[in-house]
Amino acid sequence: MEHNGRMKMLAEKLVDLVRTQGLIRPCDLALLGIPRISLTRAVRHG
Repeated sequence: MEHNGRMKMLAEKLVDLVRTQGLIRPCDLALLGIPRISLTRAVRHG
């Protein structure tokens, strides 16, 4: 359960980042401490 909560939090953080920047790259995520896999999962999820 804790794992799902963390994943949700990262996904929300990622969406907020996309809303503010428009385009993001994996290196942008690393600077914020967001794992690159979060971007892959978000793209797959839609």
